[in-house]
Amino acid sequence: MKDIKAIYSECVREMNAIGLYPAQVSLKVNTRAISRWGCTNRKTSFGKTVWEVELASVLLDDNAPIKAAKSTMFHELGHTLPNCFNHGVNWVNAMNKINAVYGYEISRADASNSGDKSGVRLEKKASWVVTCMDCKREYKYQRKGGVIKALENGEQCTCPCGSHNFTVKHN
Repeated sequence: MKDIKAIYSECVREMNAIGLYPAQVSLKVNTRAISRWGCTNRKTSFGKTVWEVELASVLLDDNAPIKAAKSTMFHELGHTLPNCFNHGVNWVNAMNKINAVYGYEISRADASNSGDKSGVRLEKKASWVVTCMDCKREYKYQRKGGVIKALENGEQCTCPCGSHNFTVKHN
């Protein structure tokens, strides 16, 4: 597993070299991440701001490209810059500077709808699986939402194949 502290130090060095000075942060590895690559938290206590940056553990896996971990670390550290705790113009300008100098493609969100980032995938675990009994197509859900509740209440749902015949399984 890659060292999150080493990645943090390298990113801070590279940001400092181009005139960007992120705040000092505590680091956390998120082993349960299923829908995000990283997160920045800001807490203020007695007038002092404390920052925490977390990265998904899949980015630190030995098989994951270092560029995936570094681009996420840059993204999160960017939020610790002055007036950058959102994805506004100041944050975008800072990320564009990093992109131009170091060849990254940092944006406010992963551009891929598939959850793919440089060959790294976040695996979403389905708690509910709805299966069409005719075409065998599966629909996976993390929460018991409207579709599952409707099927449990005997309401009619339609698969793209035209079938109204489903099974609902809770994992």
